[in-house]
Amino acid sequence: MTETIEVSYVNWACDCANFIERKFYKYNSYYEAKEEDCIFIEPTNKDRKIPDIYYEKGHFEYFLKLKGQFYKDKGVPNSYDRKTPEKPEPARVFRYDSFELVKK
Repeated sequence: MTETIEVSYVNWACDCANFIERKFYKYNSYYEAKEEDCIFIEPTNKDRKIPDIYYEKGHFEYFLKLKGQFYKDKGVPNSYDRKTPEKPEPARVFRYDSFELVKK
């Protein structure tokens, strides 16, 4: 089932799921992100990859609106760019067909 979610990038200092759905902030703008609430995202193909500039500084001004679907089970997407040789802990994965940058 295709759905639309809105996510923000979390710049953790670890190899772990690094996006959080904005629904957590809907009723509490001071919500503190927890690792277990975070997800991985993965494009359906390489042409739909989020531009590097978003990770460098764009995430301060924009959040992402994604259309796609969650994996049935937790995992780590093959497209995840690791910072260390250790494999990250599995988390929910959202595989998106399209994305939109939305001004915060």
